[in-house]
Amino acid sequence: MKNKSNSVLVDVAMAYATENEIELSESVIEEVRKAFTNMIKGIISDNECAMVLKKHGCCENAVNRIREILLIREDDNSEDFYTDASQDGEEGQRKRAKLWNADEDKRLLAAIHKHSLNDWISVSRFVGNGRNRSQCSQRWFRCLDPRIEKSKWTSSEDQKLRDLVKLYGDHSWAKVASKMGSRSDVQCRYRWFRFLSDTVTPKKASYDDYNEEETLKHFSQSIACEEEKLTSFAVKHPKKPAENVSEQKFEAQPAQPVKKDIFAVSEAELFSLYSDLFFFSF
Repeated sequence: MKNKSNSVLVDVAMAYATENEIELSESVIEEVRKAFTNMIKGIISDNECAMVLKKHGCCENAVNRIREILLIREDDNSEDFYTDASQDGEEGQRKRAKLWNADEDKRLLAAIHKHSLNDWISVSRFVGNGRNRSQCSQRWFRCLDPRIEKSKWTSSEDQKLRDLVKLYGDHSWAKVASKMGSRSDVQCRYRWFRFLSDTVTPKKASYDDYNEEETLKHFSQSIACEEEKLTSFAVKHPKKPAENVSEQKFEAQPAQPVKKDIFAVSEAELFSLYSDLFFFSF
């Protein structure tokens, strides 16, 4: 299990080392990966690893960034919330989780290095700050995973996305993303509804001058805003307790359409709701 978590951190290190978009041969990539692996295991020093990066024109600060992650300890976490000072009383003091910040991202990477990608409960406990396993896993798979391609979409990627949506439909984004390989489900869904869907106007479809990483960041912020709205609504309009129906008399009633309770849906369905609120707000 530790070897797999080491591999994850090596992947992150390689992403840091190649942020200057340098092109490396397969042999050089193997050499740099080996240097990072040995540094993480303590076989070579940070300086020795940095010398390998310097020799091949990679970003040397990647060594310091990885070392910062390795030095993080689980008992360093804290409950760091803010409250809504604009409201009085108990409701105004309710806890509201912050957006992810750089320190939390480092803690998440440290937690994954220690507990792997198969134990999100332990990962969330390590991260602390009120983060749950769903938030941690989504942050990794949709934002921090170095396999995610954050450059502009190519025409071949667009065509592949069209083919996959035609095959799986526009509701199975996790499956579509798994077939795309280097794009997350969030990226695929955003790309489809913003640019490629038949419902998109030509003006919107022709617009392609945007930053993929900033788009993902904006999307995450939009989800957080919608979470705040739903949480506020839930506090102001709590569900009524179930009535005692044992003494009630029932009469035949015509069938009524089923009304879905928003507070009883799963996390996946809630995420879909947040996504719809964002995607169709353009």
